[in-house]
Amino acid sequence: MPSDSSAKSAWAAEVIGDVLAIHLHRDFDASGKDHDWAQLIVSRWPGPFARVDVDLSKLGTRVNSTFFAGLYRLHGHYAKTGDKTITLIGPDERAIQCLDILSMRPLFRVAPKPGN
Repeated sequence: MPSDSSAKSAWAAEVIGDVLAIHLHRDFDASGKDHDWAQLIVSRWPGPFARVDVDLSKLGTRVNSTFFAGLYRLHGHYAKTGDKTITLIGPDERAIQCLDILSMRPLFRVAPKPGN
């Protein structure tokens, strides 16, 4: 059952078996209100989980540094040393380029958008 951080949150998370599924929506961080999204997630769902899926397929092409800091926070909390526990689903090519620039891409698995 999905749990949002608030009625107007641009993200949702749910536990499905031993998987934490996080869904980011198009208006994610549009007004800076989602700056603490990763901290809220790790405090509400501390794990452990066999896998953490972050669905980026509905996220727009514009994300700020808070988004990447949040991904790094999720990695630090959920990933075991050297383990790619977190899967980024459907990231935009621009987000992948930013992950490369920040040297963060090796920390995550990348999967195509559903249906591709």
